[in-house]
Amino acid sequence: MRKHNTNRHTQHNDNSDTMLLVTDTSVSLSDADIESLVYMYQEEKLAMDVYDQLAEEYDSQIFDKISDAESQHLASVENLLVANDVDISALQDLDAGEFLDEDLQSLYTSLIEAGSTSYDDALGVGVSIENADIADLDEYLSQENLNPTIVGVYTNLDNGSAHHLSAFEQALA
Repeated sequence: MRKHNTNRHTQHNDNSDTMLLVTDTSVSLSDADIESLVYMYQEEKLAMDVYDQLAEEYDSQIFDKISDAESQHLASVENLLVANDVDISALQDLDAGEFLDEDLQSLYTSLIEAGSTSYDDALGVGVSIENADIADLDEYLSQENLNPTIVGVYTNLDNGSAHHLSAFEQALA
């Protein structure tokens, strides 16, 4: 199995998503911030890994392009964690489809099974993933006294997920 590589996609030029990598990321992070970012890192990895697998299964450009964008999302979160000396080496060393969080591991397996039944079901998996990402991001962004750097990253991720959701919904229509 391949290991994920957040540097494998340096630009994403289609209209479905734009992501700016945050460069000034050394900020003071609370334990709650770190917990949120580590979970978001894993959630972005899950999306990328699922889309990579579905792209291979269906030779579909939509999954390939959105996986590229998810790679950029992953890099944005990773940059913020690494710049703040948060050790995520155990996460970075995971192969595609592997997760330390048992719930995410189980979810990955379920999503791959569901997406393997038909192309439309695979698109539905994309809708489910993006809806979950948006819900998690919106929940974080609704809190008070947020770290402005994380707000910027999460707002970009939220906008990207909205574009991905729209692309999957249009493909299903």
